[in-house]
Formats: sequence, structure tokens, C-alpha cells
Amino acid sequence: MTTLFIILYLLPIVPLYILARMVDSSVGAALFWGILWPVSCIALLYHALRDLLHI
Repeated sequence: MTTLFIILYLLPIVPLYILARMVDSSVGAALFWGILWPVSCIALLYHALRDLLHI
């Protein structure tokens, strides 16, 4: 179950990163590293912990 969440959260990162690079290197990178990446990591950690703790 956790593997499924890892795949679901990591899959959109590559196209979003490419899109961010295409829009503008500085703004896109700030958007990606400042918002999209932390949100994905937090969501991934939440689901992993939820699976481990059976919440």
C-alpha cells in the first residue's frame, strides 16, 4: 500500500519539474522547490506513517 502512494506522489514530480523549468528557470524552480516538493514529501510521509501506525 505504501509503495502505491510512493509511486502516486513521485510520478507527477518529473513532469511538474520539466514544466517549471520551461516556464522560467528562477520562478519555476522557486515554485517547484518551495511549494510542490514539500507538499509531496509531507503527503508521502503522512501516508507512510498512517500505514505504519494503522491510523
